[in-house]
Amino acid sequence: MKESDVSGESLLSADELISATGGKYIGSAENKNLFCFTSVATDSRNVICGTMFVPLIGENQDGHLYCPQAVENGARILLIALLLPRFGMKGFLFVMLVSNLLTSLLNWMRLLHVTE
Repeated sequence: MKESDVSGESLLSADELISATGGKYIGSAENKNLFCFTSVATDSRNVICGTMFVPLIGENQDGHLYCPQAVENGARILLIALLLPRFGMKGFLFVMLVSNLLTSLLNWMRLLHVTE
């Protein structure tokens, strides 16, 4: 995936997402200026180029298992609660580690609503 593969303005900057979620940047992308996502998905089958993938953990399923598919489908950012093996994290992929995915999503939505 190249920087030019995503068009449009990012929903949040890297610093705004870190602030909203309390997350820690652990990604492989060297330049936070290239941070950009234009959509959010919790199902890897709905990921398109430029998506932030949020792998929810349910009673019977852990969405973290689908991070490789999300990246393959074009995810630019992973908002995760569990550390993952480096499955080809390269170039323009950003990874944010948070303590609680649902709380992080709620805080992110609050920030997004306030800035609109």
